[in-house]
Amino acid sequence: MDYSSVILILFILLVIFTCTFSKGTGGGIDEPDDDSSTILITKGYEIFNGTNNIRLNVTSISGEIGDPPSSSIIFPGGVIRFVMTATRNVTRKYVTFDARNAGDVRIKVGELDTVFECHIGSDPVIRVTRNTAPIATSDILVDGHSTRVLILIDK
Repeated sequence: MDYSSVILILFILLVIFTCTFSKGTGGGIDEPDDDSSTILITKGYEIFNGTNNIRLNVTSISGEIGDPPSSSIIFPGGVIRFVMTATRNVTRKYVTFDARNAGDVRIKVGELDTVFECHIGSDPVIRVTRNTAPIATSDILVDGHSTRVLILIDK
């Protein structure tokens, strides 16, 4: 008996053992009951401040937090990044910013409320739910649909 035969027999025994004692009653591999054993997919979110004189400060974050933002302040010309893990259920993160005059941060010029959403099998989404700041918003997908960028510009 050579080594390849021994390895083949051990492999067959391992498969029989795994099927016999696997989770569920079907004797095979069942679908996971939750997202803890699935492959994790991360979705990226960037906010680019393309304004000339407005500084955005993160004032609140709630929901499925995931990783914290790369910074809590977005200066004119700056970017912050959020990363969230996609699951089978829709995951949401709510972020509120206050908009301030970059030359004098004591002057508040408005607020921006956003919702970041991700789900396995769909592109990341950013929705602006309230905007009282003098800025216009648009968004684009980059990195092969794995990152959504919210672009802020002067009105």
